[in-house]
Amino acid sequence: MSIIDNHGKPKYLHRMDGADKASIKLAQLKAETSARFPLASPTSGEHSPAHPAKPYASLPGLTLLEGGLPIMNKNGMHIGGIGISGATPELDAQFTRVALEELGGESTL
Repeated sequence: MSIIDNHGKPKYLHRMDGADKASIKLAQLKAETSARFPLASPTSGEHSPAHPAKPYASLPGLTLLEGGLPIMNKNGMHIGGIGISGATPELDAQFTRVALEELGGESTL
């Protein structure tokens, strides 16, 4: 699990024993994607430079994989992103929603 603030600074990283190195990096990319934009990581794929109305999909340092959510404070302000990786995309997304709820954060998604 990775948490990144809306300035792109890492705030938290937790790796389970035996975690694949790729899943660690993917969790960070998912968190960074949702920290940069108040979008779930796969939603950012709907915004691609190849299409004028979709500017985000090919920006460096972003991923379109499920498992990233924006973190909003109680006033609805976007304050960062959380990303989880290591399971199927569907489970990563589910675990991310649960982790965000357990941490007391909110997401508008």
